[in-house]
Amino acid sequence: MGLAFITGGEDLTEEEAEYLKESLELFRRMKERRAKEREK
Repeated sequence: MGLAFITGGEDLTEEEAEYLKESLELFRRMKERRAKEREK
């Protein structure tokens, strides 16, 4: 699945794509950290 659902099919600039990728990576790390904290 691509990012078409976010952009409505418009192409992202390289800067926009990098921002979204970094934001998603941060979200995933935070989610993983919260899951580990709940296991304690």
